[in-house]
Amino acid sequence: MNLLIPALVEGLIDAMINSQGGTPAPGTPPSPIATPAGLVRTIPANAEKATMNPPYQGMVQMDDKALRLSPASQIRDEFNRIVLPGMLQKPVLVRYTTDSYGNVHNVWILTQAEARQPVPKPQ
Repeated sequence: MNLLIPALVEGLIDAMINSQGGTPAPGTPPSPIATPAGLVRTIPANAEKATMNPPYQGMVQMDDKALRLSPASQIRDEFNRIVLPGMLQKPVLVRYTTDSYGNVHNVWILTQAEARQPVPKPQ
């Protein structure tokens, strides 16, 4: 047996353990994904608040309105990551903006704190 392979494997395992700050105690749940400190999402004041049903074939239902998604639409989750329309599986509370044609252009899935905040009045 080649003695180099076990030494390489052991070195890789040691490097992974040391880069993670050591081995967690048995039975310890994995740590949650940390959000960047100070991350502030800027949702425009003119963004409407609605419950969005999962998009289907380029269409989305916002409360009682059926709207088309714009070709360059972006849906952002609670951590401000862009998600694909097919990833949504249940209705979610959102704020959204439309383009000049009335198509849904930007969507922000609201966190619990954002959902409690009132929608600012346009000036």
